[in-house]
Amino acid sequence: KQAGFPLVSVKEIKSEKKEDINNENERVFELTQQRFSKRALENITGIQKEEILNEEDQRIWIIPIQAYILWEGQKVPDKLIFDMKDRKAVMKIKPPSPGSKLIWIKLNANQTGFYRVNYDKSLIDALAVELSHNAKDSSGKLIPTALLTTADRMGIQNDIAALSSISYGQVISFTKYLEFIRTGYSHENCFETWCDIMRNIRTPVRIFIEGMVAEYKIDKHEEQEIKVDKSENEKKSEQESEIKAFLKKYNKWMIQFVSDKASELGAETKGESESSNDVELRSLLQGALLGAGDEETSKRYLEKFDSILPIIQDCHRLLLIKHIKQSEERKLGLLKEVNEKEKEQSVDENDKIQFELRKEVDERLAIAVSSIPANERSLCFTAACKSENNKSEGIDALSKEIKKRMNNEYISIYPTNWNLIEAERRTALFAIYHCTSQKLLPNDRTSALTGFLRFNSSVMFESSLKLLEEPDTEISIKKMDLHHAAFLLSSMSSISGAKQMWTWLIQENGTDKETGKKKRDVFESLRQRLGGMLVSFFIEYATMNLVILKDDVDLQKRTAEFFEENVGSIPPYTLKKCKESVQENTEQYTRQSSNFKEWVQKIE
Repeated sequence: KQAGFPLVSVKEIKSEKKEDINNENERVFELTQQRFSKRALENITGIQKEEILNEEDQRIWIIPIQAYILWEGQKVPDKLIFDMKDRKAVMKIKPPSPGSKLIWIKLNANQTGFYRVNYDKSLIDALAVELSHNAKDSSGKLIPTALLTTADRMGIQNDIAALSSISYGQVISFTKYLEFIRTGYSHENCFETWCDIMRNIRTPVRIFIEGMVAEYKIDKHEEQEIKVDKSENEKKSEQESEIKAFLKKYNKWMIQFVSDKASELGAETKGESESSNDVELRSLLQGALLGAGDEETSKRYLEKFDSILPIIQDCHRLLLIKHIKQSEERKLGLLKEVNEKEKEQSVDENDKIQFELRKEVDERLAIAVSSIPANERSLCFTAACKSENNKSEGIDALSKEIKKRMNNEYISIYPTNWNLIEAERRTALFAIYHCTSQKLLPNDRTSALTGFLRFNSSVMFESSLKLLEEPDTEISIKKMDLHHAAFLLSSMSSISGAKQMWTWLIQENGTDKETGKKKRDVFESLRQRLGGMLVSFFIEYATMNLVILKDDVDLQKRTAEFFEENVGSIPPYTLKKCKESVQENTEQYTRQSSNFKEWVQKIE
């Protein structure tokens, strides 16, 4: 009935008992239990030495231990079952025949127990070797031949990832987890296991890169006070080059990790006979290759997406251009906001003609999108937002063709630092999201919005932020999608998306003369759009990847002030969760980022 659940640490020991000394074949393992929590894991060494530090650390569970044990020559592992009732337990195992070699042991067989396992290095290495065993079936497909169930394969890597995260790398480092899955899971067949692995990789990596970019900017700002011989543009270019070089190395590792299984599955579906597991796994791995900038994969899906571009008309471009105009006018105080009733009354005959034209071209757009296989559409949308890394031979010709199709007035309204081709692809994604045709599936619209928001260009990121506070429902991000947008934008770690978004959200706009409180126009506009309860979820997504470095005193102060101001208006649980999220992210970055950076730099 006590709160929490246990962690069982296991390591091999040498028995000192006389009766055991002569039994050379018997293997003895020591099991130690403790509560699985950050505080308990900080005291893991003390607990194993029975130096109990507080009441919570003294908790003991009755744990039903089930262990798989494989000896050399066995085709099926032995199973050992017993109850662990004390802080420590000794597990003795005997070989099936004298001289048999122990291959590996695995606790929590089939993941039936509610506890996590911490293996020592030798046991982890043995499991990694077992997981790496593969063979070809009758069709030539590589299949895992490890004598571990899908649940066991899922559980082993998940325990290691959880230990790395909750202990900030003190029990086991994140890079050890990366090496473990690279060895043991490159040919994993299970879609759910791959999904879990990708989640376990993405979350820490986003935090490390987010913090790295933020730290780099602080370091360069300090250098700026000393070095005045370089222009701001040169320093920015130098910064971007170093970050890109780092990301390129990490992406190379990711491509190496997923490419074996991706190549095995192939890029094209194999018809109705193919299992849903393989169809979903192919999409996941192709998406990982796109995210890592694999050129061949990007080119394949980008060509399919670009086939849509000739359908895009000025009425589609007008969606974003109208927002750009209104955003500037609103900033200058020149825009008069109108309600929905006034908007309906102001519709003239020309607007009706434009609406009919929009319906017609939207039908053509929906048909063009539907011509792409359903399981490839989200991949094509991802390729479009990653297109800045793609070196297509026809890029100049495409740029000229786009200029021919676009009204000069519309070209001139785009900011001068917008890449025209990227802008057109982004426009196409926004048009798909706002498409009036019922032929498009809801998933297509969501995937299009995802691609639309994931352009790495800083100017396009700023444009996306402005869209979040756009009240005009015809050209904005819909209310029901704002939380999804917050999640995506805060995940753009390569341009410090979480910090940019948080700074934008809590920005100050003077002081209210009546109340004396600081005005925060962006936050208030979002609060009005979402309502008090829903805006709290938005804040949670905004802070989920946020890293505030100890040197960033200004952001620390502004964040603390924002939380203090909203004690009564934001639910206490949300405030607590957001504060803990920022604190844990920063701690994770501080403790593990150096090891991660060194590991990435060694990738060849």
